[in-house]
This record gives sequence, structure tokens and C-alpha cells, in this order.
Amino acid sequence: MIKNLDSIEGYLSNGSDELYDAMAHFIARGRVFVSYKVNGEYHFAPSRFVGYKDNTLVKHQNSQEKDGKKTTPAISHIDKQTDALKRLKRSLINEVITGQRNVE
Repeated sequence: MIKNLDSIEGYLSNGSDELYDAMAHFIARGRVFVSYKVNGEYHFAPSRFVGYKDNTLVKHQNSQEKDGKKTTPAISHIDKQTDALKRLKRSLINEVITGQRNVE
């Protein structure tokens, strides 16, 4: 997913006008998005693009199998795992600071 987000950023910042326009148009047509930060600013990418391994504009445009109904649940699962890890980290930090275990 991170590699795909990097690809999107490349199309938008380092690519040609044609690549920029193609990606901007694709983002504008999105329905479900993944948010991410670049230099402190939030950016948004369509889940149906970032959810496929090693995706590119060419692969995506030529694929008949692209579907957000497949990628959105997988991405949501990753988000839930990330949230659980954040809660665990906060709990462990609290335990070290206070000496008390706080299970969420």
C-alpha cells in the first residue's frame, strides 16, 4: 500500500502533465479514500488503487478486476490492526510510567 501511495505522489509531483492529469482525474472519481500525510498535509488516494499490489496507472487502467469492494475491507482490516497496536503502545507506555497495567 505504501508503495502505491508513493506512486501516486510521483504521478502528482514528479510526473508529466499527462500523468498528473490522469491521476488527478482518477482521484476525483474515487468514492472511498485512504488518507495519508505528506509534509504535514493530508492527501487522499482511492482505496481501489492503493489496495492492489504494486499498482500503477497503466496496470490499473488495463485491469478488468479492479474493485473497491475487494480492497476497502482489506484496507479497513489494516486500519483496525494499526489502531489496536496504537492502543497497546499507549497501554505499555502508561504501565512503564505509572507502574500499573491498564488493559483496553
